[in-house]
Amino acid sequence: MKDLFINKAEELVPPLYKKEILPLGTVNIVSDANYHLGCKSVASNDKDKVFTNGDEIIWDFGNHCVGYLNFHIEVLHNPADAPVKLEITFGEVPYEIFCNNAEYTGILSSSWIQTEILVVDTIPSIVRLNRRYAFRYVKVKVLAISRNYSIKISDIRVTTVTSANEHNLKELPENTDSQLIEIDRICAQTLKNCMQTVYEDGPKRDRRLWMGDLRLQALTDYYLFKNYDLVKRCLYLFSGLRSASERVVACIYEKPNLCADNIMLMDYSLMFNVALFDYFEATNDLETSKELFPIAMKQIYALRNELDKDSIIIKQEGWWAFIDWCDDLQKVTSMQGLSIYAVDRTARLAKSIGMNTQYNELIKIVDDMRTASIKHLFNKEEGLFINKYDNYQLSISSQVWMILADVVDRSVGIEIIKNIEKNKDAKCLVTPYMHHYFVECLFHLGIIEDAVNYIKAYWGDMVKKGADSFWEVYCPDDEWLSPYNDVMIHSFCHAWSCTPSYFIRKWYDEIRSIPAKS
Repeated sequence: MKDLFINKAEELVPPLYKKEILPLGTVNIVSDANYHLGCKSVASNDKDKVFTNGDEIIWDFGNHCVGYLNFHIEVLHNPADAPVKLEITFGEVPYEIFCNNAEYTGILSSSWIQTEILVVDTIPSIVRLNRRYAFRYVKVKVLAISRNYSIKISDIRVTTVTSANEHNLKELPENTDSQLIEIDRICAQTLKNCMQTVYEDGPKRDRRLWMGDLRLQALTDYYLFKNYDLVKRCLYLFSGLRSASERVVACIYEKPNLCADNIMLMDYSLMFNVALFDYFEATNDLETSKELFPIAMKQIYALRNELDKDSIIIKQEGWWAFIDWCDDLQKVTSMQGLSIYAVDRTARLAKSIGMNTQYNELIKIVDDMRTASIKHLFNKEEGLFINKYDNYQLSISSQVWMILADVVDRSVGIEIIKNIEKNKDAKCLVTPYMHHYFVECLFHLGIIEDAVNYIKAYWGDMVKKGADSFWEVYCPDDEWLSPYNDVMIHSFCHAWSCTPSYFIRKWYDEIRSIPAKS
């Protein structure tokens, strides 16, 4: 059966759409504290520059690109009596061009840093880079050249690749709030550049298919490019590459050969069920949903083994659930809420596809876990989910997941949001991934205006600081915060940050009805 799923996935490999993009011009990168990570680009007049030893140039392609670079080198003055050695640096944001790569101190491999050393023997020639890069800026520096000649670099261009069919993308009406139009445009650019032969988490670093990212990418894609077959392909890949214990793995490597990573995250395994439910809602594909539903049920059976006698998630050691990149985050309450959320959606799917026995079984789990959550995890005096299971740590993520799980009713949920926003000691949200679920929580509670204002404040702040694709990590109070100990390795076009388009387009009529402020 696993091979059958893999074969079906391979039949759904999408075509890649290609486009040639020329740079807008050349720039210099300068310090500016008002921009992200303290630097920005300013226009220069270097496009006709003649190069000798140590010279460099920075091209600006005007928007985030994913693809293959090529350019022309010609010799000036004398024949080329020695090869030319170049250093080519790619940057998704100005900081990657501005910083010194040699000073990188992060915990991930520096091989992800987008720098290439190139020796060109034959001049003139067309230089084509075989590796795919993700960037807006390209810096070319001459490391070594003969003193007897100089060179000129011209006709630089990138051939971009994506599986997103841009003909399916409909622009928002012109009378939409201009800030939301810009956020939506950047979300579409972010998702498009992560859409390759799978939904990649980021085209610069990792380039893997992660289950948590997939759920958010697919949710957004249903409203943007509508590549349903790409979602289907990814669901089949996760089904075919599940672990020996039948759990859905956290991520998959597509190249050079399909294989599953050994990372197991409880929340990501359960997100398979949520993504399958979303897929059925978007496509009404009964055949696929029925075929993959047994895999979803196996995630529920695995979950049941992780509950204690009171129907509360058993805390585990190590990296057992993701939730968010938040240092020392206690995760039991968040996982309890997320698990209920996932089981509830599995139950809805079961009902929709006629699995009535499983539906009754699932609803019983949901009811038991909700009852246990109120009894053991909710502090009525505080009006918040704070408890011994999380060592009495207060976190925003715990409140969000319990509200999304419908453990409390709407009125209590609204009070929880008010209470947590007043508490400055609560563990905050770090990544756009968890910020998505906070916004989903606000829409779920019907606090539409608050949800829109939150999108404008968080994602809009990235726009103000120069984003042309949305970032993997963004903490407005600490731009240098990094789960990898160095922002140099961050992905600045990242899958899980594209979801404002989903909210804007799904809730468009309700958003339009918000009274204009005088």
